[in-house]
Amino acid sequence: MLFILFGGTLETGYRSRTFFRRKGFEVVRKYNYVEEKSAIFAGQYKNPQGVYKDWFNDKVYVTKEEYAKCNFKYGLDGVALGFNRQQIMDAIQGTVDRILTVGASAIEFMEQLKKAYGNYVTLIYLYVEDSCYEKMVSAQPGISDEEREIRIAAGKKMQQVYLKYCRLFDEVVIYTGEGTVFDDQAVADQFDEIIKRRKKVELALNEKQYVQLPYVGSEPYIFVCYSHGNKDQVDPVLGMLQRKGYRIWYDEGISGGASWRLMIKDRIKHAECVLLFSSEESVRSVSIAIEITTACNFEVPVVCVSLDGAEFDETIEEEINQDQKVELGEDPGTFENKIIKTLPGNCRVYGSAYRQL
Repeated sequence: MLFILFGGTLETGYRSRTFFRRKGFEVVRKYNYVEEKSAIFAGQYKNPQGVYKDWFNDKVYVTKEEYAKCNFKYGLDGVALGFNRQQIMDAIQGTVDRILTVGASAIEFMEQLKKAYGNYVTLIYLYVEDSCYEKMVSAQPGISDEEREIRIAAGKKMQQVYLKYCRLFDEVVIYTGEGTVFDDQAVADQFDEIIKRRKKVELALNEKQYVQLPYVGSEPYIFVCYSHGNKDQVDPVLGMLQRKGYRIWYDEGISGGASWRLMIKDRIKHAECVLLFSSEESVRSVSIAIEITTACNFEVPVVCVSLDGAEFDETIEEEINQDQKVELGEDPGTFENKIIKTLPGNCRVYGSAYRQL
């Protein structure tokens, strides 16, 4: 389970991470590269004293070269933040529960995760009432007037971002009050209820969802081409490949309003290979014929899994590498070994524990 907490102040972020740690969640480690132009004072930010030392306990400071190796990245006021993909994926795959606190500049990152993994990712907006927010920021030890204004402006920006993207969020936690001391219990009760609700959602997903949502990211992936009439035969194969660590994309991932043809063309163009499921239904499909032709035009190799022995017309059959054709009807162990041997290894995440669906 992955919880992403958006909004709040430095103190609310720290207190929230503390709460989730007590519940057995691990904190996603942030890798920070502080640029020279940073609006945040590097001395205070990188070497915090007193309470700041605890508030920044989810951060590691890295060089520009080390930051470039991060899989997920976003920037904030001259501070570049990155995350290790494995931390994110282990949480999404159910290996471990993790919490990540982010700011306004992370909205595209959150959109990407939500689109790819749906309700396996829980987005929580922490709303802090304006006057309370200002008091909490002003009470931070050693804060200058300039940084105080920067942080209050950041809080306003997060409110605006939430209002614009509220459809993305699953839960809202509210903190308000006259004091500047964080009321742990007031927020803890809300977090407790959210954990209970989302655990039920996760359980329902695990029981219902046969394959995970399509991969969305910049790493090598496999494009899946099949007739939706063969879903019952195709899903077990996709589920097996995902459990083996393969990144796959299929057209369930097209968002509403997107141009189907342009989306398909783009995903084929950037794929390492096309995994084609041939059947009586697929050989009659004009759209599948277009996808195969598109793959050949971009010189993307096609791996074919034959579901029932049906063949395409001669032109398409010539474009399919017959040495990369696998029969689904073979012994399951033999089929699995053949398909894994045939697919490109760079589309596979080695050494990962994957959710057993």
